[in-house]
Amino acid sequence: MPKVNYLNSLIFIPTNDLMLKSRLLFNGIIATLALLGLYDIIYTFTGVSAQLGLLYPAAHVLLNIIGFVAISFIWSNEKWAAWLFLGVVIAHLTLDLAVGGFQLWKLILLVPGLFFLLVKR
Repeated sequence: MPKVNYLNSLIFIPTNDLMLKSRLLFNGIIATLALLGLYDIIYTFTGVSAQLGLLYPAAHVLLNIIGFVAISFIWSNEKWAAWLFLGVVIAHLTLDLAVGGFQLWKLILLVPGLFFLLVKR
């Protein structure tokens, strides 16, 4: 009876270089978004956003946590998670516009949101 390597059945093994590169790009985007989310949570509570109101940091962190959920489900290839992530990005931008904390560079979050939505994996 041949030995079965159960680890190989649990992980994705690319069959060619293009699949490997696209998978590494995808994992890199996921890791970057997760690290930026952690940085954003820490930065929110440094006192920088205190002038934006008492509930802004809490709402901001809540949206980040929902964003983490969306990222984890995107990573596990759930199709609806891209819509959730895009909704969180739009909610972030709307919250920032409502309290006066909008910064133009935050529009860059639409790029991975649209990437997850439009790219079929």
